[in-house]
Amino acid sequence: MDDYETDLNLEQSAEEDEDWLGEDTVVLTGVPEDLWSDAPVDQPAPGSPEKWIDDLADKVEIERLCNMQVLVPQSEFQGDVTGSLTTKMVRD
Repeated sequence: MDDYETDLNLEQSAEEDEDWLGEDTVVLTGVPEDLWSDAPVDQPAPGSPEKWIDDLADKVEIERLCNMQVLVPQSEFQGDVTGSLTTKMVRD
């Protein structure tokens, strides 16, 4: 702790900036264009989306969770089920 300083250093080095390179970039691969909207985020949506859009969003989310192995199809699970998990799809 010999190099500990109490003063706030507002100047960052180029090396520190590299740690955050791309942090402001949002990349969502695999999200169908039908799920995107150009509506302002600070205003409520003009109405409920059609059922097929909600179904598509559910499918994309379940596939995403399976790809991360958060969810595993029952047929591929080799262990013992020791508990339960419930989920709720929430739409806004």
